Amino acid sequence: MERNELFCKGQFGYRKGLSTAHALIEITELILKAFESKDFAAVTFCDLSKAFDIVIHEILLKKMHHYNIRGRELRLMRTYLDNRVQYVVTEEATSISMPVKTGVPQGSVLGPLLFLIMIHDLYDNVPTDVIHFADDTTTVTRRSERNQSLIDSQNFQTCVENWLTANGLELNKNKTNTMLFSLRELAEHEKNNLQNF
Repeated sequence: MERNELFCKGQFGYRKGLSTAHALIEITELILKAFESKDFAAVTFCDLSKAFDIVIHEILLKKMHHYNIRGRELRLMRTYLDNRVQYVVTEEATSISMPVKTGVPQGSVLGPLLFLIMIHDLYDNVPTDVIHFADDTTTVTRRSERNQSLIDSQNFQTCVENWLTANGLELNKNKTNTMLFSLRELAEHEKNNLQNF
């Protein structure tokens, strides 16, 4: 994936030489560009619900096939994902084993890579700047008009939500927030209108 430059340029999680600092710098630079253009930047911080735990294996395997992971390698990955179980051990007892039908194995070397493959094409399906750090997804919408930046940001959030739903993932709306950044002074009536968004 790295050698063939298949990961989107907006993904900063679990990649060599990249970190949360790089993702924050990218978001900051997009906001600064808005300041330089005297635009408004509506930044939406999306929270995904239990993203690593609810990855549907069949969807992930289809995406791997799309990225030319095929034949023996794809069969190996299917074996790795299928027939997993989980159970709880205490000092006195061990629970029964339950099948794990979704999710990527956490605490494994491959788990983060598999999740990056799963979420990769979200970047191509939202027509604005998208910055990822693993499952933390941020959109930045720059517009010259305040209301338009917020309206478009809401539309892009809907794009994110639609993509997540189509891919068996879920947006946590209660923890998803939009912040407006600008150097322009807001009139009092604009501040009141802003609170209504």
